[in-house]
Amino acid sequence: MTSDSIQYSHYLPTWNPEQKYAPLKPFEHLEHGLDADSNFPAIIREGVTVTHLTPTTGTEVVGLQLSSLDAAGKDQLARLVAERKVVAFREQDFADLPISKALEFGGYFGRHHIHCWLSILLVLLSRTDQFSMGPGNGNYVGKNGNP
Repeated sequence: MTSDSIQYSHYLPTWNPEQKYAPLKPFEHLEHGLDADSNFPAIIREGVTVTHLTPTTGTEVVGLQLSSLDAAGKDQLARLVAERKVVAFREQDFADLPISKALEFGGYFGRHHIHCWLSILLVLLSRTDQFSMGPGNGNYVGKNGNP
């Protein structure tokens, strides 16, 4: 399998062993949901279905593109997630947008942080002994050479 055969190859993980990141430093976080409209007019609107899965936790939202929310809508989103804890949004278009737009959206809610996923992945893979990392290409291949 090559990155050319994957629909959203620009979202595949990459790894450069020479790339280093500065350690995290303390920062001040702005909680956008604090002053948001608790009626959620940007979220609960015509054409959008909101289903609360339990009385206090879990909500499914269908018919809303998160990428189209303005600042007030993003504030309401932050409040909804804080109140409901787990919120699922179906059929989002982020994968079709440039990565810069997805980063811009996520950056509204706080500073981005790069997580060290590779070392965890390699430990898990070494424990299962079912997969190995392809040589420097970032693709995962099974012992038999298939993805």
